[in-house]
Amino acid sequence: MPVATIMAVLLIFAPLDGSGQSAATESLLELWGDESVFSAEFFPEAEQTGFDDIFLAGLETLFPRRVARERPDVSPGPPRVPRVESFIPGVRYVRVYHLGEALETIRNELANNALVLDLRNVPAGPEETLDLGNILAVNDKVKLALFEHTADGDADRPQRELMIEPVGIRRSLQPAFILTNGETAGPLEALLAELKNNGQIISIGLPGAGLTGEFRRAHDDPSLYVLSGEWRPASGESLLDGGFTPSVQLNVTAADDQRAYEAMENGRSLLSLVAADPEPAGDAESPMDALDSLDLENAEPGVNNGPIDPILQRAYFIATALRSMGKIASPENN
Repeated sequence: MPVATIMAVLLIFAPLDGSGQSAATESLLELWGDESVFSAEFFPEAEQTGFDDIFLAGLETLFPRRVARERPDVSPGPPRVPRVESFIPGVRYVRVYHLGEALETIRNELANNALVLDLRNVPAGPEETLDLGNILAVNDKVKLALFEHTADGDADRPQRELMIEPVGIRRSLQPAFILTNGETAGPLEALLAELKNNGQIISIGLPGAGLTGEFRRAHDDPSLYVLSGEWRPASGESLLDGGFTPSVQLNVTAADDQRAYEAMENGRSLLSLVAADPEPAGDAESPMDALDSLDLENAEPGVNNGPIDPILQRAYFIATALRSMGKIASPENN
């Protein structure tokens, strides 16, 4: 069994250096209303932004995902049970619509199978994110910590910690394939980044939404919301500007991805959206080594009588290759 790894997703705040404030910094401070807890780290271009820029463009345009007219919403949609299907022998596919409704299904499926977990178009808050982390992580404990920069300057003391002891360690070395797109949003993105950084998932698709921030209402303009913190992986990497970046990122437009995603919703079968078996390449010691050995960019999609889902197809290629290398257990051995 792998060595246990403590994983954390942190909401980190940084104090403002009050010297040499620019016009943008002064404007942001007016919105914030309290210089002692203003988080300058989250507004990296503020010191180079003048009044003319603010007048012509507005703070919302100059600082996207940091100043907004509406509080960014990453709450899930209406409850809906996940869709579960066989993918290839030893691998199950779970399409998640509402993460809270899917957690038990994900836990049960991972007990005996490798899993393709489709998190496209899925936003999630911290509670559901923590529960998913306890299912996916190959370790004894996952921690989500909310760190706030308080008025006394103590940015290292967590104001809130969410810790749940998992029911048990998930499947030993069975891969978990995570599919994402530009609607995968919220603290969930930080968790996926942490899992990816620790080599515990194979992520495929498009970058996430970058909606990892927490917001407070502006002090002098109640119609605006200002960024007050951000959910991050333990590395401290900000996801605000780029979103979660999957390990295997495809050159697919958001519109094409959504059209492919909806094909299954409109009645296309799962396997009609993927291609023929790819040719496996080389020997590998781990799922990520196997991934590196595949010529993913030049893989031929084979014969298909209709539009395919490129992200789902890539998961199929990789899963098939890993199974041929013995990295995915056959059903009879589960």
